[in-house]
Amino acid sequence: MTLQQAEIGIFITLKPPTKAMIKTAKAAGIYQSKYMNQSVDKIQIITI
Repeated sequence: MTLQQAEIGIFITLKPPTKAMIKTAKAAGIYQSKYMNQSVDKIQIITI
């Protein structure tokens, strides 16, 4: 996110995220788009 100056990012994992992963993702903050009514975490963790 820093190198590309992205507003949000997605972290894809094959196993459920650990508490530390969730804590780190939450620490990145909240993103609020002017086009959406609700805010989202800047880093989304997706388990496949």
